Amino acid sequence: MASARCEFKKPIRDERRITVSVWVSRIGDRSWDLDYSIRGPRGVQYAVGRTTQVAYDYKTRTAAKISGKLRRGLAKYVGPPLKFRETG
Repeated sequence: MASARCEFKKPIRDERRITVSVWVSRIGDRSWDLDYSIRGPRGVQYAVGRTTQVAYDYKTRTAAKISGKLRRGLAKYVGPPLKFRETG
């Protein structure tokens, strides 16, 4: 994992019933993003997040190109990227 980001929208008051959705929002040459949404039973959004994963070659200790097999697997779960608050 190269980076992680989370924006908390509202406190979760009833943690017995939440839904966490995860999808691929970007596929690059050597990395891909996973977006996350945490919602309550009435569709209330509690948090959103994104992590960036990097394909890695443990022999050379460098980022590797995403293989065709991995790219095809990731493509099955592609969805729209989330919009985040601007920081700066």
